Order: sequence, then structure tokens, then C-alpha cells
Amino acid sequence: MPILSAMLSTLLLLGLALILPLDTQFGTIFATIVAVTAALSGWLYVATRRVAAGRVHGIVMAVIGCFGLLLSLGIRGDPSISGGHGPDANPTAGVFRAIDLGGATIGAVAILCGVLVIWNTFNASRRNSTVA
Repeated sequence: MPILSAMLSTLLLLGLALILPLDTQFGTIFATIVAVTAALSGWLYVATRRVAAGRVHGIVMAVIGCFGLLLSLGIRGDPSISGGHGPDANPTAGVFRAIDLGGATIGAVAILCGVLVIWNTFNASRRNSTVA
């Protein structure tokens, strides 16, 4: 599971290049730092099995997943995107719903990866008491 999580964080980093720049310069810099931290700590954990790198990666992935899931649920509840029937209906609502479903799925997978990597690090430290 750690290698899947590291690959997912790398894909999130590459996907970040598609949405930059964000609204503010601080947001762009912060999002880039978080994505690079997730990718580098994930690959460091895969390569060396350092528990600290795995825990950092797991926490960052879980936070990224929660943020993505929260944004997707925000799109789901926005009546201006999906509201209306008849002539008031939004013709692109189906596209937004598909994007919403994709974002929620990616967020849930990122949360799952983060939690499983954290679980893996706790099991590794339990097996080897000199690690941590």
C-alpha cells in the first residue's frame, strides 16, 4: 500500500501543475509545498522504510484527502450548480456532478492511503521496537 500511496501523491503533484495558479500567491506556494512533501515523504518511506517519513506521508495524504472530499461535497450542495428544472436548469450540471464524483473518489482514496500508511508505520514500529 505505501507504493500506491506514493504514486497517488506523485499524480496529485503532477495534477497540481494543471490547476496552478490558485487565487493567491500564498495558496499556490502552500499547495506546492504540501504536494511536494507528500510525494517526497512517500517515496522516501517506500525506499527506506523510515517510520517518520511514513507517518508524515500518511498525515499529509489524509489531510489532502479530507480537503478534497470537503471541496467535492461543497460542489454537491451548491444549488447554483445543480439547481433548477426546466428552463432554469443548468445545462452543465451533469459535467459538474461528474467532476464532483471524481473529486470525492480521489479524496476518499487519498484518505484511505494516508490511514493505511499510518497503520503500516504503527505495525512496523510494533514489530521492531528500535524504530521510531
